[in-house]
Amino acid sequence: MRFDCCETPEERVPRLQKIAEQYVDWHDYFCWVPVRVGPHDCRWFEVIERRSPLFWIGKYSGNIYYQWEYRAKEAR
Repeated sequence: MRFDCCETPEERVPRLQKIAEQYVDWHDYFCWVPVRVGPHDCRWFEVIERRSPLFWIGKYSGNIYYQWEYRAKEAR
């Protein structure tokens, strides 16, 4: 029997890294759960900005884990 057993970790990591890098810069995010954007400042059901300068990829699971930073969206 022959079948495709998916990607190897060496093939998976570069693909996941490219996906994760799109969140390094600030981007709009609708916070559907309460999020702290500063001291004594939480937002909920509002568009804010977030980024993830730090992320890591699970070695065996292949999941991407993010550490998010949030800030209030500047009025334009």
